[in-house]
Amino acid sequence: MHSIVPIFPVSGIMSHSPESLKYNRRSLVNIANTIIIFVGLVDTVLTIRLVIRNEMTLSSITAFAFFFVTVIGTLLLRNLAQKWPKLMLYWYKKEEIFLGYPYRTPKTSPTLIITVISVIIFLMVSAEHIFYYLNIYYETELNIATCNLTHKVNFWEHLFHRERAQVFDVVPFSFWYLPLFQIENFAFSFSGSYVDIMLISLSLGISTRFWQLYDRLNKDLISVRTENEWLCIRNHYGALADLVHKVNEHVSYLVLLSCSNNLISTPRLTVVSHIHFYIVLSVLIARTFTMLFATSTINDSSKSIANLLRRVPNNIWNIEVQRFIDQIESQTIALNGKSLFTLTRKLILAFAGTIVTFEIALLDKVPKETM
Repeated sequence: MHSIVPIFPVSGIMSHSPESLKYNRRSLVNIANTIIIFVGLVDTVLTIRLVIRNEMTLSSITAFAFFFVTVIGTLLLRNLAQKWPKLMLYWYKKEEIFLGYPYRTPKTSPTLIITVISVIIFLMVSAEHIFYYLNIYYETELNIATCNLTHKVNFWEHLFHRERAQVFDVVPFSFWYLPLFQIENFAFSFSGSYVDIMLISLSLGISTRFWQLYDRLNKDLISVRTENEWLCIRNHYGALADLVHKVNEHVSYLVLLSCSNNLISTPRLTVVSHIHFYIVLSVLIARTFTMLFATSTINDSSKSIANLLRRVPNNIWNIEVQRFIDQIESQTIALNGKSLFTLTRKLILAFAGTIVTFEIALLDKVPKETM
């Protein structure tokens, strides 16, 4: 996705060394990213203008929300890209102790899990994007036939007039700048998914290190006896806690955006529209709850260590064990949305309940003939 969609302008991202990561303001990817953001800002302003001029409807508000959220998301990703090389160097220094003995390599590679999740989300979003254009094509055919415009308008011009009403209400239609708007639409369609994949990747990477620490303690619980040994393990936990706080400083706005990105489109009466609507809904549900589940594993994995420490036998219990437990219980090790909420398992149920309540309230406001 990184190589196809220019929304995270960092080079060397496939390298195994964090020193290979570079953010170059003059790179082609960064220039393309700047153009996409500029076009998105123009689209957002023109959409606001169209909403103000015409009657405010659920469809027009959804269009505005799409451009607003995706532009903000792309700007936040660009800001993260500028800090990414330094963040990954910090990450590598903190996790270096977990890359060898006495820590064991996880049975299932987190890289494999992240790759599988990313590919599935990418394919789902691609399917949604294809059905988006099929839906527009089918509705344009239906509109031309219903309004008896077969010999009065050019099909493709009419299609893009309907899709980009906010643009062609201001400038005359031309096929020359259509590719620019289509590239922008393609990039923004993946923007929200890219944010979620970024959060999933970071969360699984951190939680894997916590589980490695848990695995070591579970295996060596009785053999670790001296205070110095416990202090060493506690310092390793502290390194991971510092990493979580550092990552959270960089991504908390992305967490807030991801959890608030609950766009809805109203299904129409055509079969293609219904299929498109349910694909959009499926992608949204899959993305949201995969992200919530992955990010909540950070908190789960850190708490599991405290539960394990309570099983330390009395004959090897010492002050460092108690300090270790106190350290875990005094901190909330989790990502958060600018301190407004913390990503834990409890939030998943709360989030699901809020969405259901919101959808019921929203559907109550939608005219029944559109449902």
